[in-house]
Amino acid sequence: MRLIHGFDLIQKTIKNALHDAAAEISSEYKSLAGTPPAAEWALVYRTATGFCCVYRDRSIEFNEMLDVQIWAEENEVQTYYVGL
Repeated sequence: MRLIHGFDLIQKTIKNALHDAAAEISSEYKSLAGTPPAAEWALVYRTATGFCCVYRDRSIEFNEMLDVQIWAEENEVQTYYVGL
């Protein structure tokens, strides 16, 4: 049980770090750029239970890669996959 608890802690730590970094980059970009680019980008990374996407300073969780692709197409967003 100790090993599982350790993995859960590591997963939460990495998830929080990625969300914080993405939010910081997003806020810096907004302050530097006067107008948003033509195509918006979303940061997508793999989690233990599926996929997570950081878009407009929010995190969106998906179960499968197909869900990510459908969501990106519907919202006209370019996806950037990290660590896949």
